[in-house]
Amino acid sequence: MAKKIAYFHSQSKKMYDFDVYNQMKFNTDENFEQTKEFIGKTIEQEDYEFIKDKVNSFYEKHKDLFYKRQKEGYVIDGHGDIRLEHVVIDKDNICIMDAIEFNDRFRIQDQINDMCFLSMELDLKGYRDFAKIYEDTYKSATKDEDFDMFLNFYKSYRAYVRGKVTSFLLKDPHIENKDSAIQNAKKLFKLSKEYADLIL
Repeated sequence: MAKKIAYFHSQSKKMYDFDVYNQMKFNTDENFEQTKEFIGKTIEQEDYEFIKDKVNSFYEKHKDLFYKRQKEGYVIDGHGDIRLEHVVIDKDNICIMDAIEFNDRFRIQDQINDMCFLSMELDLKGYRDFAKIYEDTYKSATKDEDFDMFLNFYKSYRAYVRGKVTSFLLKDPHIENKDSAIQNAKKLFKLSKEYADLIL
């Protein structure tokens, strides 16, 4: 799977003029704004502040690195939603489906951000060994020197997005039992914090 995704990324259109730094900053700022109302419900105040501080500190320290990667062709028109439920394995054939065609902001991104959605979900499901193999194989296949610097930053982002989307279910009048959504969102936000603690 890692080799297939690495090949897909190598063939994807390089977006040299796409401002990945400000795109990501907009995305994370939006996430923090949209999850304020869930503080004390699905995310603890302390965790919210910790993740926000770590993410914003990363932007301040590594702004030039975002633009370096953009110039070097690591920002691509990718898939946007490489999750476990979008991967089908039939014997030796692997099909990754359901890309986000309708939203450039979620599809055009750093290729590490694209690939790590899957490893975040493997971690979430308890398959951390598989996630590590997937990450190491992808890193080896792409020879990406910045991989370790960005991996936990983007994994924290992916877990936070899923925590946010799951928290939105609390506002859905058609869902009567919200307990499952609350517990799932809490788990995702805790995972986001775990990654944030590893951000360089």
